[in-house]
Amino acid sequence: EEDIIEELARIIGYDSIPTSMLAAPIPHNTPDPKREMRERVKDQLAASGMYEATSYSLVNIDMLSRVDALDEDKPPVRISNPMSADFEYLRTSLRGSVLTTLAYNRRSSQGEGIRMFEVGKVFLAKDEAKERELPDEREILIGVLSGPRFPTSWTAPQGELGLFDAKGVLEGLFRSLGVQVDFVRFTEDAVLESSRTARLVCNGSLVGVVGEVNLDVLGRFGLDGSVVAMFEVDLESLRQASPAVQRKYQGTTRFPESYRDLALIAAADTTSAQIETIINRHNMVVRSVPFDVYSGKGVPEGKKSIAYRLVFQSERDTLTSEQVDKFQGDILRQLERELGVELRG
Repeated sequence: EEDIIEELARIIGYDSIPTSMLAAPIPHNTPDPKREMRERVKDQLAASGMYEATSYSLVNIDMLSRVDALDEDKPPVRISNPMSADFEYLRTSLRGSVLTTLAYNRRSSQGEGIRMFEVGKVFLAKDEAKERELPDEREILIGVLSGPRFPTSWTAPQGELGLFDAKGVLEGLFRSLGVQVDFVRFTEDAVLESSRTARLVCNGSLVGVVGEVNLDVLGRFGLDGSVVAMFEVDLESLRQASPAVQRKYQGTTRFPESYRDLALIAAADTTSAQIETIINRHNMVVRSVPFDVYSGKGVPEGKKSIAYRLVFQSERDTLTSEQVDKFQGDILRQLERELGVELRG
């Protein structure tokens, strides 16, 4: 019926049809936090230079086993009428799908860096599932980065995409969402290298993981010799763990910045994030940036040296050198009290 009406309107001419007011009010828009977060995540990752991929929700057992995504106590859900053996089970992980897609793209673009992500659902069997009970659906973000960091050029040194590139993408994502996520060292992921893996923790809740895929798993997907950084975020857990963000805007100050470079001696297992948290806690510090890490001659055993640039700025007046020295002293005393960090002599 609608097609016939449209065809008649086209023949008669849309301009000849009289206009009239809507017979009913426009439906009220109901906010959907899940959809809003999903779209913001996709937009931010695309702005970071990543490409979105989409894969099938149905996989085979082999793909799940290659990324250790099989649980004997909670096996994947098998559909009753699979079209083929390759599309027989509801996926419990996106890792196999994204690595398969990466391997396909790597074969056709040997010399280019690949940055790709997918937002999709995984289907997890419930602990005590009753007959015909539907699995638990979780919306997951996964991303991989692999290959040269820049296009071939004589203007910049070349390097491989890796863990810190993935970490940078995530930091930009979380900053755009207005959530604070900590990167905590982690060694118990079967797919990722134990020495280059971190958990993503938001308000005490585990929301994801980031790291580099280990050599054994890379070999299963024909990615031998590659460095592949991977991140995985449970979007529902992230949304629940992060408070409702109320954005605040303020004008820029007209007073100049003041800089201090500090070389600090810290224990080898002290993370830069711990130090930066204390530095940035000071109300006159607008930002701090680590720019050098060193261990060896001149640094005590079991210690490391980390250098930071601290930027001080006031909204009310121009800071004097004496004021900045005082602020620096306050920060150093706080670092020594909480972390045992000292100024390098």
